[in-house]
Order: sequence, then structure tokens, then C-alpha cells
Amino acid sequence: MHALFLIAFLLCGRGDEAVTTSPLFPMARNALDVVGANVRILPLSFEQGYRLDPADLREYLSPSTKLVSLASPQNPSGVAIPSSTLCEILTGLQERCPDAYLLVDETYREAAYGDDPIARSAVSLSPKVISVASLSKCHGAPGLRLGWTITRDPVLREQLVLGKFNTVVSCSPVCEALALKVFAQRERIIAERRQSLAEGLARTAEWVVENQEFVEWVQPDAGAICCVRLKPSVFPDGAVSRFYDVLAHEGVRVSNGTWFGDEARVFRLGFGLLSMSDLHVALNVLTEVLKQTAHADS
Repeated sequence: MHALFLIAFLLCGRGDEAVTTSPLFPMARNALDVVGANVRILPLSFEQGYRLDPADLREYLSPSTKLVSLASPQNPSGVAIPSSTLCEILTGLQERCPDAYLLVDETYREAAYGDDPIARSAVSLSPKVISVASLSKCHGAPGLRLGWTITRDPVLREQLVLGKFNTVVSCSPVCEALALKVFAQRERIIAERRQSLAEGLARTAEWVVENQEFVEWVQPDAGAICCVRLKPSVFPDGAVSRFYDVLAHEGVRVSNGTWFGDEARVFRLGFGLLSMSDLHVALNVLTEVLKQTAHADS
């Protein structure tokens, strides 16, 4: 988050344009808002599988665009942006706003499933690409509160270092020492996480099939989260509200899509944190709440 803020602060003056998508992790949007940028938002739809069309994004670019902020895989959907799409976006930036940068949040990039290949970092595509990530997701170490940003632009890199020094000065030495221990074991940690994620995804896919009367989903490409939608034919607006209320009362929480800029009947389901036994229990509760609240008007 510190990196996201510094990038927005350095590249977007008040009134400059920044382009991003919706749904989106709210804090990524907030980093643009807080510096006073004019944020243009390209909506991505559940029906289209949250796939980003470079031609659509191009229409949001202008000579005033200073930053395009994306995530791959996206949060909340887990849908990745292919390198070919990113290359098309970079071509559009070169033509419409050559001074702009493309920021790609790659926090979930290495969180592939089982033996699936890990996508290459977007930072290799151009000096105009900035990558950010953290230890929180793929490495399973959110308590360390450490992340990083990578740029091949030496001037921007110097500005980021100076910006960090003039805000937090340095990270916690204890956290950095522990982070080095994590990195020393990263291959083992990520391999174990990938297997766990594959099992969680498989169980979630089974659950969606078992409850296809009530829900539909967009299957993620990587990461620990996905988007599930309550079917409109089964859940009128009143039933959607009751679903969240009853689910919370039963001790299971999912993220309401409105928090990410999506519709309320879409929710983010996480399958990468709980043990398989706890995930099984939580999904069973979710099933019972679906059955209880379907067709309810209030």
C-alpha cells in the first residue's frame, strides 16, 4: 500500500488523469483518490468474466493520463491479464499518452494452482511498467506488512527511494530480518501454498456445481479468491440483503461486491486461508444459508 501511494503521489498531480478498472481492491483506488487524481474507471462485468479488452481501455486514455493502474490476477476475481493484452495496452499508452506508466499489482502472480505455470512479471515488458507485490499472499506472511515495487526506470526508482525515506524512512528491521528468512525458504513455501490453493480451488468448484441452482461463478486464473454471484432468478434484492445478514449471523463472512465496486449479489469468496476441513465446514454453512434465503423478499 505504501508503494501504491508513492507511485500515485509521484506520477499524478492534482487534476491529472489516472485510469483503473472496477471491480477493484478499494485501497488501490483510494491511493489515486487521495492525491487528487481525476480517476477514470473502466467497468469489467461478471458476464464477460472480468476480462479486460484493450480497445475498451484505450477509449479511457487521453494526453492527460499519467497512470494506468491494474492488477493481475485481479482482486476480487482472480482473473489474470495475459501478456498479449498488456502489450496492447502499452501500445495504446505510447500512442495516446506516451509519458504515462502502467502499474500492475502482481500480489497474487506466483499463487498459481498446483503445477500450473507462473506468469512472467509484467515488468519485463517495458521500462514504463511498474510492478508491486507483497509477502502477504503468495508467501503467506501478511503479519510482516512488507511489500515492494519494481521499476526499470532509474529516475522513477530514485524518486521512489527518496519518497520512502521522506515518509517511513525505513521498514521495521525485525520484519525485514524475518522476511529474509521467508525468502530463503520461498521455493518450499510457495510450492506448499500452490498445492493448498489447488485443493481449495477444486473444493470451491465442486461447491459451485453442487449449488448451481443458487449461484454461478467466474473461475479464477490464480490466487486465493474468486467471485461468486447469487442468481437473480433466485435472489431478488431483498433476498440478497438477507443472505449477507444470515450468513454473518452464522459466523461465516464473505466480501460484499459493493465494496469492490461491483453489484451486491456478487461476493468474493476466499479459499486460500482456511484449512481444508474448515473450508468444508464454511462452505456447508454457506449452502444452508443459500437454501434458507433464496426467494426471500426481506
